Amino acid sequence: MRALLQIWGAAAAVLLAALFLTTTSDSFVRAHSFAPTITAEVSDTTPGANADVTFSFEFNAPDALFSAAISFLPGEWGIGACLANDPENTTAFCAGDSMSVGQILAENSSNSVLGVLNNPCITVVPVQFSLMNATLDTSETVVFHDTDLDGIGEMFEDDDENGIPNGAEMWPEFITRLIRTEPFPNGEAIPPILRLYGQADVSGTPVGLQYVVLEPGTPINGTPMDPSLGFPIVLLLQDIGDPGATRSPSPITDFCTPLESSLTIFGESPGHIGTGGPGNGPIPVLTNPAEGTYHIVSFVPSEQDHDGDGIATTIDPCATQGNSQGWDPRAPNPAGDDDGDGLPNICDPEPNVFSNDQDGDSWLNRGDNCPLVANADQQDLDRDGVGDVCDDQPLVPSAHQHFFCSITAINIGGGGDPASDPTMAPPCVFMFLFAMQRGNVDCSADGVTPVDALHILRFDAGLWPAPPCIDAADVNCDGARDVIDALGVLRFDAGLEVAQDPDCTPVGSPIFVIES
Repeated sequence: MRALLQIWGAAAAVLLAALFLTTTSDSFVRAHSFAPTITAEVSDTTPGANADVTFSFEFNAPDALFSAAISFLPGEWGIGACLANDPENTTAFCAGDSMSVGQILAENSSNSVLGVLNNPCITVVPVQFSLMNATLDTSETVVFHDTDLDGIGEMFEDDDENGIPNGAEMWPEFITRLIRTEPFPNGEAIPPILRLYGQADVSGTPVGLQYVVLEPGTPINGTPMDPSLGFPIVLLLQDIGDPGATRSPSPITDFCTPLESSLTIFGESPGHIGTGGPGNGPIPVLTNPAEGTYHIVSFVPSEQDHDGDGIATTIDPCATQGNSQGWDPRAPNPAGDDDGDGLPNICDPEPNVFSNDQDGDSWLNRGDNCPLVANADQQDLDRDGVGDVCDDQPLVPSAHQHFFCSITAINIGGGGDPASDPTMAPPCVFMFLFAMQRGNVDCSADGVTPVDALHILRFDAGLWPAPPCIDAADVNCDGARDVIDALGVLRFDAGLEVAQDPDCTPVGSPIFVIES
């Protein structure tokens, strides 16, 4: 289940917990690849129309999947009964609370490629979620895991048998730990203004997908959000990232590219799930803003590659040993796994003895974040995909990772450039600052400080050994790692603006793409 729980940005919770951008490679070669296509479109661009908004994501093999996803709906859009062009007065009262629980608001569809029961990642499974309006009331909570021992997590059940699952009618208590002003246990929980909930059966496993919509500018786990980008839409898959999670093994052991996935938030609700829904008549979900040009921004980090062998950690059973024999997680009967037990020879202590569960902890080899040392709880405090019991730095992520930021221009009416148009100069500079803050040039592992600027200067002067973080230290994307980059780090540490070319795509740092 380890890889499944990273899907669809899944794990937006991973983004909320911690994202570090270091690399174990000393050769400064980009490890795994990450070049998604992300677009956004509006079904009807008439001002004031109740039009669908669709976010589409495409990831090709052998690229990594993304480990988290956050998109921004411009603040000028109206949500529920909240008026368009009035983001300051868009609150839970007129957004989520204005619509009944169970009202259908969106759909999410994908063609997923899974590895099942330790087999290669070759099983194509179409997955569809119908997403409904979910309660924002935190007074009645439900846990994610199974407590009544019927094999179904409590969030997925329907206690009152009205056709609406508990996860929509009650507040999943793990959300309170995941979305906070500061990382758990510090700070306070952040109440969304809208919550979309859906669940589906994936190869016999119940899977829950949620999107929480926050007010513009809401800081998430200590990371500031630029209010000009609009309403943050944060993806939550299952309970990933929950520090209080109870884990259970799953028949799904891998989740791979290729992947096509899309989220459509409806302009008008097409109906209601379960009993007790409202009467006939359209219910507005989204309302287009006034005429003008608006920008829809999406931000996704890749999955991590701990050993720099080109295979993302979530689908790499030998996540810290490399891949010298060319093992391929997508290939039937792959080379480099002589006994066919899903554990490549390079880290298999018995490469000619078949064992689906090498360490006997009930997690199959390809779904185990530490397949050689028993860890039934699968604890991974630094969220780098390597279980704490076999991670030499369990509190410090040490994996190669990429960021991707997409901006789609949407013309409403005749387009234009209204005063409310978000200012992004350069585009996605927020994402760049986020990446810096989370450690892509953090050589000292204590936050981005002048010490990191010193590491860059030492590298520029030819002093060795070079720290792994130098792979991401080309701040201005001119192909060098020099005094100009060190100055950028110093400016960041001082809280000053850091200029960056919109087309900047340095190794290991954010990838900025303007889709249209």
